[in-house]
Amino acid sequence: MSIWLACQFVTRGFRQALMASIAAMGLVLATPNIAPAIVGGTETRINEFPWMLRLVDVKKPQVYCGAALIADQYALTAAHCLHERDTRTMGVVASEHDIRTDLTTSVAKMHRISNVVIHPQYRFTANDIAVVKIDGRFGIDQRYCALSNPQEHFPANGVRVGAICLPRQETSPFATVMLAGWGLTEFGGAKAPTLQKADVRAISRDQCKETYGNRVTEHTLCTYAPGRDSCHMDSGGPVTEALLPDTSRRYQLAGIITAGIGCDSGMPSLNMRVSSFVDWIRSITPGVRYPTQFPPRSLGR
Repeated sequence: MSIWLACQFVTRGFRQALMASIAAMGLVLATPNIAPAIVGGTETRINEFPWMLRLVDVKKPQVYCGAALIADQYALTAAHCLHERDTRTMGVVASEHDIRTDLTTSVAKMHRISNVVIHPQYRFTANDIAVVKIDGRFGIDQRYCALSNPQEHFPANGVRVGAICLPRQETSPFATVMLAGWGLTEFGGAKAPTLQKADVRAISRDQCKETYGNRVTEHTLCTYAPGRDSCHMDSGGPVTEALLPDTSRRYQLAGIITAGIGCDSGMPSLNMRVSSFVDWIRSITPGVRYPTQFPPRSLGR
């Protein structure tokens, strides 16, 4: 049995602690430096998810984790993506689709990271969440949560970047949620060159505990779907939930991709339940205005 954290780079100190934790579980860690996507997914439209960010090391600008924009200067990702890393060499890229070229869109933009706050109770799959402060600001309307784009387009005024809403409610078991990322398309396989998405189901904590035992807490959002899963280097990316009545364009950030056993192995995957961390997020970002409402349809087209 192998358990993965979908991040390419693991520091020595973290790896030692991780291996000790995994040994106590009776599990074997999958090779952590496999080159990176979503398993069983489909390619997104260009600019379909304006909140989607790519986490990069500016010295090696290759994808190794995802992130989600939640305000003009803040994003969420997985703690293990940044633990014991030199954030001075890190950045986030917005408005990107095809990682093989910088020419997918004329508006793809990178900002360096100025600060990272990892949850103080983070350990392996517990509280695996971090708030990233961006050096500079994305030009978004702070009043509104972004809508997904129904067509491949960018507005005439340039970058189409938007923040996703922090969750208004807890995601219930059996709800349909969406994964997105550039990670491996199969366990040990090749990374996806273009952004992928896949619909999966949230499952109950009791079901998830049959696989992970006490690793599953009230802060865990477990997901599963036959033939569809997250994989290496999807970590930190968003798990989004469509909000009624418009199920195609209005989303809340239900989770952050964390870990799993294999990829599409017939077992559920672990994600951090963002609704459990909203108070913590707000407490470490005083004065930040998070989008809380959706724009009229005319503003989202």
